[in-house]
Amino acid sequence: GISLTDGIRREGNRESPLGNLFTDLMRQARPQADVALYNGGGLRADLPEGPLRYGSFYEALPFDNRFAFVRMQASDLAAMLLHDATSGGSFLSVSGVHAEITCAEGAARIVLTRPDGSVVRDDEALLIVTSDFLATGGDLYFSAARERDGGVTLEDGAPMREAMVQALRTHGGALSSSELYSPSAPRVAYPGERPVRCTP
Repeated sequence: GISLTDGIRREGNRESPLGNLFTDLMRQARPQADVALYNGGGLRADLPEGPLRYGSFYEALPFDNRFAFVRMQASDLAAMLLHDATSGGSFLSVSGVHAEITCAEGAARIVLTRPDGSVVRDDEALLIVTSDFLATGGDLYFSAARERDGGVTLEDGAPMREAMVQALRTHGGALSSSELYSPSAPRVAYPGERPVRCTP
């Protein structure tokens, strides 16, 4: 029910159209979440140009992971995204906030804003939707949240892929990679290349 005007490409170690699409679909499928996060290592195939088939989406997301919810303060999310930018490796795709990382006096700093441009305060409580792989310790992103009582909630039922496919069906029409990612206006902006290095 949806056609891609060009290929939706993946990148494991930097922001990509496919990573942004996945996190957007996760938030659409679970709108109670403020932010969606997904790891670059989980992007397994590009989506080809033309009518999108279930098989192509399955190849891009072949895992039977379920949705998971993590409660955390915005300051914890900011620290996670800052660490991701300064450590390199698998890129953490995000939907629901934009992150701007800058260097000042030899240190990397980060500010989170919503898509409407409003600043996210450090003390704000956020509900994050992610995969059960990440929420239960995969890639060590949510280690601190797992230690808090009630910090992580796992869903039962069908794999998250099925709800994401349904969100695509609801969208319908056409979709292009330029709608998902613009190099001049990334969701995570930082100076230079990952890993970010700030020198005095």
